[in-house]
Amino acid sequence: MNPPPVPERPLEALTCPICGEPNGCAAAASGSFDTPCWCQSATVSAAVLARVPDELRGLACVCRACTEGAAIKPPSEAP
Repeated sequence: MNPPPVPERPLEALTCPICGEPNGCAAAASGSFDTPCWCQSATVSAAVLARVPDELRGLACVCRACTEGAAIKPPSEAP
């Protein structure tokens, strides 16, 4: 599967597509990829990305807790 194309500017998506909590993406909040953010250097595992619902893929950053695996619930409890 190919990743979605990167938009010219960040989408105004401020919640994590996995847990629904704020994703803390400074670039999305400012509307500029020039804004430094923790997510620009984050590595998100394939297992975490697989938890993003198909309809939300490529539309928002995963939050730090989900990226690090701390907020991921077992599949039976996931939204």
